[in-house]
Amino acid sequence: RTDGVITSFAAKAMKPDPAIYAYSEAHFAIVPNRTLFIDDLAQNVATAQSRGWKGILHQTVSKTISEMEQLLNHSV
Repeated sequence: RTDGVITSFAAKAMKPDPAIYAYSEAHFAIVPNRTLFIDDLAQNVATAQSRGWKGILHQTVSKTISEMEQLLNHSV
């Protein structure tokens, strides 16, 4: 489910700056361990994971779907 969009302009920070993740948590009342972050840059995924988010490094669609299915314990 997608609840909205965060822009760097609104957050006054860019990935992988932890401030943009903190802004997202506050703006959407995110529960870190119930949040899945997918990105194609390892440093962005690592920052999300350091905040307790689940993270997937996107490399191919099939690999990302497989990793999502493993995290969610069901087919996507």
